[in-house]
Amino acid sequence: MKARVFLKSLSFQAITELNGPCTKSQISKKVLQIARECDALTDDFIFAFRDIGWRLQDLKKEGLITNNGEESAACRWFLPM
Repeated sequence: MKARVFLKSLSFQAITELNGPCTKSQISKKVLQIARECDALTDDFIFAFRDIGWRLQDLKKEGLITNNGEESAACRWFLPM
């Protein structure tokens, strides 16, 4: 599904732009901001957005991002060193 790939791409962009350990909530807000700026808030994208946590896991498995190993609100995402 194209929307999932686009969401994953925007998630990586958001983490890069936030430039530091960030919460899923911060990433989500940034992804929405970027999507609005790109006029990309389609029904497919909005439907895919509910799975943003899975896209973060995909990026982690690909080695593009990592986290602090915590769960829920304590989890912070960032680019690997």
